[in-house]
Amino acid sequence: MILINDKKCSDLKIVFSELPSIPKPKRNFEERQVNGRSGSLLVDKKTYNNITITLQGHAECKRTELIDYFGFTGELKFETSTDRFYNYRVVDLSIKEILDDGVLLQFFITLSLYPFKFLVSGKEKITGTKNLNLKNDYNVDAYPKLKIFGSGDIGILKNEIQIMNIKDITDYIEIDCEADVVHRNNVSFDSKTVGDIFYLDANKSTNISFTGNVTKAELIPNWREM
Repeated sequence: MILINDKKCSDLKIVFSELPSIPKPKRNFEERQVNGRSGSLLVDKKTYNNITITLQGHAECKRTELIDYFGFTGELKFETSTDRFYNYRVVDLSIKEILDDGVLLQFFITLSLYPFKFLVSGKEKITGTKNLNLKNDYNVDAYPKLKIFGSGDIGILKNEIQIMNIKDITDYIEIDCEADVVHRNNVSFDSKTVGDIFYLDANKSTNISFTGNVTKAELIPNWREM
């Protein structure tokens, strides 16, 4: 059984022919031919492709209910591991009415999954003042969301090394490390920011600390794994 946005497929009497295995995401490499050298030179881009899966099944519901259930994007969980989820996008959904009254449907759906699965616990907010001590127990770097409350110029340090400085803050600033965005109330602070977006290293502990007038920091770690 699966859950879409925490709603069980059994609520719509959906039965799948079988559930797919989820392959390891494909890492991107570039092969370059070098004159005077045998074989190819591999350049690791350190990125991964999305995973495509197809599900086939039957549902005892209306066509519109099935379409609304999957939507366009969302979170996919398997009953065997509800503490983890995949972010997905619907690539294709084909529906065939088996009975004339339209309440028994056959369908094929293709989903594009983000390369990694996320931990539900990674949505939990971690709070602190001058220091945040974080331990990434998973095998993939995590890109958190950080909200800093304070004013003036604020510096961010990762393991005691300054990686970012943000000027002219009033009240708070937000950093989305996955989207590589620094903003306040959706107004960009790129012109007032010096430095690089950070991540929480896989299988390591990380200390995030701050300089300047900081009253509180809130971090959502977005733990994920392969």
